[in-house]
Amino acid sequence: MESGTLNLYGCSLSLEGVKLGTIRYKAPCIYQMPGCESYIKRCVFRGGGTQKAATSAIFSTMSNLIVENCQFHQFVLGALICDMQKRGLFVFRDNAVISCHECGVYVEG
Repeated sequence: MESGTLNLYGCSLSLEGVKLGTIRYKAPCIYQMPGCESYIKRCVFRGGGTQKAATSAIFSTMSNLIVENCQFHQFVLGALICDMQKRGLFVFRDNAVISCHECGVYVEG
């Protein structure tokens, strides 16, 4: 996502088809650029499995992010990787992080 606002409600996003060695870089379901906003609620994110490609559900850089009542399954890099700004909004409430390899949620900033 390069600009604007993303609203997801009740969606299912999957990276199960991404195999080890098929991508050159890390693959997130959602990549959020600086200055964007996302409101994600009651969604299910499924990675490629802990033995497959380096995947994460959401990679957010210097943007506002609210994630509620979601499920995150089988991500190698973790459910959420977030690089925050000083006045950025980040809410991660009532979520289930299941079998993520390196970390569940990583927030910096």
